Amino acid sequence: PNGAPETFSSNPTDTVATLLARAVEKFASTGQINPQEAFNLVLHGRTLDGASTLADAGVGAGAVLSLRSARVPGDG
Repeated sequence: PNGAPETFSSNPTDTVATLLARAVEKFASTGQINPQEAFNLVLHGRTLDGASTLADAGVGAGAVLSLRSARVPGDG
């Protein structure tokens, strides 16, 4: 959120939803987001499907993802 960087370790077989939950938990713990809101992970402007594995979604080592609000049109 707001460009705040955070690094997460993951496995290619992890789902997008698993990584999303970890990101929401991390940013919520520091008060940067409201965990009750819906969020998406976005890669190169494309919202990732939560059911996909990271590998299937094209998320490789060193990928930079954005955490975006799901309620803002055009924000992921």
